[in-house]
Amino acid sequence: MKMDLSGQDLQRRYSDLGARYDALLDSEGSFRQLLEDAHDCIVAIDLEGRITYCNPAVQAMSGGRDLIGLPIRKLVAPESLSVYDTMIDRRRAGVTDHLSYAFTLRDSMGAERHFDARSSILSKDGVPVGIMVIAREETERKKTEAVLVESEAKYRSLVENANEAIFIVQDGVLKFANPRTLVLTGATAEELAVTPFTEFIHPEDREFVLKSHLRRLRGERFAPRYRFRAVRKAGETRWVELDAVRIQWQGRDATLNFVADVTERVAMEEALKESEARYRSFFMTSRDAVYITTREGELLDCNDAAAEMFGYGDKETLLRMFRISDIYAVSEERARHIEAIERQGSVMDYPITLRGLDGRIHHTLISSTLWRDPLGRVGFQGTIKDITERKEAEEHLQKTLWNLRKAVEAIITTLSMAVEMKDPYTAGHQRRVSQLCRAIAEAMGLPPDQVEGVAMAAMIHDIGKIGLPAEILSKPTRLTPIELSLLQTHADTGYDILKDIEFPWPVAHIVAQHHERMDGSGYPEGLAMDDILLEAKILAVADVVEAMASYRPYRPAVGIVSALEEIERQQGILYDPEVVQVCLRLFREQGYRLE
Repeated sequence: MKMDLSGQDLQRRYSDLGARYDALLDSEGSFRQLLEDAHDCIVAIDLEGRITYCNPAVQAMSGGRDLIGLPIRKLVAPESLSVYDTMIDRRRAGVTDHLSYAFTLRDSMGAERHFDARSSILSKDGVPVGIMVIAREETERKKTEAVLVESEAKYRSLVENANEAIFIVQDGVLKFANPRTLVLTGATAEELAVTPFTEFIHPEDREFVLKSHLRRLRGERFAPRYRFRAVRKAGETRWVELDAVRIQWQGRDATLNFVADVTERVAMEEALKESEARYRSFFMTSRDAVYITTREGELLDCNDAAAEMFGYGDKETLLRMFRISDIYAVSEERARHIEAIERQGSVMDYPITLRGLDGRIHHTLISSTLWRDPLGRVGFQGTIKDITERKEAEEHLQKTLWNLRKAVEAIITTLSMAVEMKDPYTAGHQRRVSQLCRAIAEAMGLPPDQVEGVAMAAMIHDIGKIGLPAEILSKPTRLTPIELSLLQTHADTGYDILKDIEFPWPVAHIVAQHHERMDGSGYPEGLAMDDILLEAKILAVADVVEAMASYRPYRPAVGIVSALEEIERQQGILYDPEVVQVCLRLFREQGYRLE
C-alpha cells in the first residue's frame, strides 16, 4: 500500500528520528560515564582474549600503562589461570550463567589483589564478538576474613584447651560447653544439652546458685564470683568457683560462665585456717612471751605473757607504751641479735638480758625468725623464755657445788695428812704424785673434771696404809714376804675406806687399781689392759716415778733419770705406753720437776 506523506509529515518524522538519535547519544554517554567512574574493574576482550577496553580503575591498578591489545592472561596470577580459563571458555561456548569467579591479579607493583568477577557475552548483530568482565576487588575483605578466621581459631583453641570449664546457659540448659566442662561434670555433651544445669549443683547450694543466675539474667548488679559445691555425674562433690556475665546468644539472653575446680584450694584454705587457729591459740596461751616486731623495733603484736613478763599488766598497755630502747639491758645486744637473725634467717635460744618496766633484769632465751610482708616490710617474730629463776638456781647450785668441792678437797687433804702422820718417811709423796698426775692428765687433753678426779685420788692413794703397823712402814731394811703381802693389802683397805664416800669422781676404784699393771701382774685383782681405769694407769706411772726418785728408809733415792728409764723400759708391759710417753715429754722436753 503506497503511503503519501506530506511535507509536514516528513518534517515531523525526521524531527522524531533526530530526537531519538540525540537520546541514544545521551544514553551512550551516560553509560560510558558510568563505566569510567566505576570503582569496579571493567574490561572488554575479544574472543582471542586481547583487551579492547578497560576503565580507569583497571589502568590505575596497572600503573597507568596502556593495556589495549594486551592479552588479559598477563594480568592474571599463575594460580588463578585455571579459573580464568574456565570462565572464558564458558563464555566462548555461549554459556550465559550468572556465576561469580574468584581469582587473583597482580598489580604494577607485583602485589596480589583478590577479585570476584562476573562476565557476559558481547554480541554484534547477534554474533558473539567479545566478553565483558566486571571484577570487584575483595582484597581488604579477604584480609579481614583471614584475620577473623585466625582470631576465631585462637579463641577456639583457648576455649577448647582452657583449664576452666566454659559454658553458656540458656533456658536452664547448657547450649555450649568446652571439653573441661565435660571433665568437671562427668557428663557427655549430649547429656548436658538436655539436663538442667541445676542437676550438677549440690542440693544445699542449688537455690542460691539458681537465684544468682536469674538475677544476672535480669541485669541486676552483684558480685559476679562465688563458690559452691558441684556434683559430678558419678556423685562426687567438688568445690568450684564461678564467674559469669550476661550475654546475647542467638538473639536471646543467656549467661557465659567460667568455672574453676578449687577443691584442693579449699582444702588448703581450711588447713590454713586450722593452722592459724592453732597458732593463735598457742600465741595467746603460751607461757612464754610471743612477739612480732618490725626491724625498726615497732611492736606489732604480742601475747599477755609478754605484758606480764615485763610488768605492763596487759598487752594493750604494752603495745601502747612499748619502746625497744627500754627493754634491752645492754643496748649493743640488740644489734648483735638482729645481725645474727639476718645472717642465719633464724636463731634458737639466743641469750639476751632484758629489763622490765620496774627495772628488774630478766635473763632470757629468744628464738626468732625473719619475716617479710607483701609490702616489703621486714621484721622479726618469735618467743622469749624467761630463765631468770633457772639461772639464779643454777648459780646457787654452782656455788653449792663449789662449796662441796672445797669441802671434799679439805677432807682429802685431811686424809692425806693422816697418812703422812702415820708414815713420816713418805711425807709429801701423795702430794707430789697428785701434782704429777694433774700435769700428765692435762697434757693428755683430758676434760677438766677428769683431771681433777685423778689429782684428788692421787692425794689419798695410800690411805689404806693407815691400817698397817708403823713398824712395817718405817722399816729400814727390805720387807719379808709376809710383810710385803701385808703391805699390798693397802689398796683394798683404801677402797674399803673410800667406797661409801660420795665423791664426784671414781676415787675408790682409782685407789684400788693404782698397783694394777698392763700385763696383769699387779695387785690386788690382777687386772690388765682396758680393765684398768685410765686414771689408775696415770696414777701408777706417777707413783713409780715419784717413789723411785725419792728417799725410802730401806733404800736411797735412785734419781729421776733412772725412774724415767724404768717406765720407758716397761711401757706396754707394766705401764700404759701413752701415759709413759706423755710423762717422758714432761720431764725431758718441758722441764717438769718434782717439788
